[in-house]
Amino acid sequence: MRLPPFPLVQWFAAAEGRFDRSLSHSDCEPLSVADLFHERELAEVANLRLGYGEFAGLAQLRNVVARQYATLDKDLVQIYSGASEAIYTFMRAMLEPGDEVVAQSPLFNSLHEVARSVGCTVTDWRPTDEMTCSFDASDLARICNERTKLIVFNFPHNPSGQMISEGELRQILDTARRVNAFVFSDEQFRLLELPPAQTLRASRRLTA
Repeated sequence: MRLPPFPLVQWFAAAEGRFDRSLSHSDCEPLSVADLFHERELAEVANLRLGYGEFAGLAQLRNVVARQYATLDKDLVQIYSGASEAIYTFMRAMLEPGDEVVAQSPLFNSLHEVARSVGCTVTDWRPTDEMTCSFDASDLARICNERTKLIVFNFPHNPSGQMISEGELRQILDTARRVNAFVFSDEQFRLLELPPAQTLRASRRLTA
């Protein structure tokens, strides 16, 4: 399967190192390992042996992830080396040529282009206000139908940072149930919400 070019990554690759300041990245200023750990924890990291680990990911890490959800056991958590790997693996495993996908737009390239490369038809869920990138869950409900296999969205939204309310998230999940579609909720920027926006409960917690 040939994936199309990723224009954003190509632009970053060409611009990297050429400028002192970037206004284009959506990630935050990186922390150091020392910023994250106490001395005792740093000592534990220093003694960590760099061999093959568990295929599903470190058990302690899977426990931390599972605790964010009301109905999820660590054995159902899979750790990846980045969001793009998880997106690719999920879509290659779940989608087939001819499937219909509804994806928020604009959105991180691989969240819709992997589905297109599989041979899926992708319908855009566009913002009601292009300037503020505000999305209406009622519009999504009108776009989806019984042929929709997957609904893809991302809040806080990349690149705008826009949020929805918990009630709107529930409306999205209700739409997915109505049409019997899977949901891919990219929560890459969860916990980075700008005030006064509230952190949404992790999507699985709302489905219990």
